[in-house]
Amino acid sequence: MVMHDWWLALVAAAFGRIDCVPNQTLHYRQHGKNDTGAKAWGMQGALTLLVSHFFKNDEVSLRTRAQATEFLTTFKSELSPQQQRTIAAFIELPHRSYLVRKYLTLRYGLHYQGLLRNIGNLLLK
Repeated sequence: MVMHDWWLALVAAAFGRIDCVPNQTLHYRQHGKNDTGAKAWGMQGALTLLVSHFFKNDEVSLRTRAQATEFLTTFKSELSPQQQRTIAAFIELPHRSYLVRKYLTLRYGLHYQGLLRNIGNLLLK
């Protein structure tokens, strides 16, 4: 797993649902040595994200696709044909041409969280 909560989100999306809970249910503690978590945003943060996400070897992307492959292998018999096609399309994105990646992204709704990431994904990747 790349992140345990990503795996749980995959399971919830495939076999249940993901919804918004409008009330805060816990306190999220941040400290200087957090490996992951909330990052400060601003122009510098957006540019850093853009460079690291779109122009460097994206290790997270590789690990995310490996996780998707494992998810498909583990639950294939329990997934609908549409779910199987969507996951397979996501896994294969790096091996497709620019225009085919854009088509598959739109067809299967393979979007990131956040407007800036989605604009960058549709224009650059």
